[in-house]
Amino acid sequence: MADFIHIDRDRLYTDLQYRFEYVAGFIGFDEKDRQLIRDSAPIVEPLIPKIVDAFYEKIFSYDAVKVFMTKPMSGIEDNSETMETIRLDSSPILYRKMMLKKYFNRILTADWDTAHIRYLDWVARIHPLSPVEGASIGVNYVHVNSMIGYLAGLFTDVLTRINEWDEETKCNTVIAFNKFFYVQADLFSRYYVKEGVAEIEKEAIEEAKRQEMEEIRQRVGTESHPVLMTFALIGLVLGSVTARILYK
Repeated sequence: MADFIHIDRDRLYTDLQYRFEYVAGFIGFDEKDRQLIRDSAPIVEPLIPKIVDAFYEKIFSYDAVKVFMTKPMSGIEDNSETMETIRLDSSPILYRKMMLKKYFNRILTADWDTAHIRYLDWVARIHPLSPVEGASIGVNYVHVNSMIGYLAGLFTDVLTRINEWDEETKCNTVIAFNKFFYVQADLFSRYYVKEGVAEIEKEAIEEAKRQEMEEIRQRVGTESHPVLMTFALIGLVLGSVTARILYK
């Protein structure tokens, strides 16, 4: 039996390169896969516009996703479009299509160095609503996950129809692209998924404290029963301390 590979859990959440190497290593996204993607460029690159068009047609078929196309985005000077007026040939959509084409073209030629990993991480970082990222789009994770899955399916369908490859090359290239989409999906999860038992338990305790405080205020009232309110608050603090001890 092979020796265990030790993984530093904390570094998975603080070191981007370390996380990428872990995920890529776990799913087997190696240099062979990356070379297959690069080798596919002459055939796949001309198909990118077709893939991008199909992707945006899918987006426009769901109002819950289409609505994000009317939101502000860095690079779009004026997006006054509404759900009723925006079309697939509207300026904001043409700009988004152009950016997605550039994204895929970079994937096809990537060296997969640190700079490229940071680029993929940036793509993920601008999608959730963030006060830090001025260019954030604010797309909910359920939609992001669905879109990545749909794109992976589009690529699988297109790649399996390429006649220039033998069956082994075709199969291996499809697998390589699917591994890539898993890597990108994980980078998205960095900015959406809250992980770590301690963090989750701490958040649950804080939420319970807020709810209990609100109930106390409603039942007692801070002005008419100051003494009773004081004892209630003491009880809340003691309860919180006890909960923290239990969760350690």
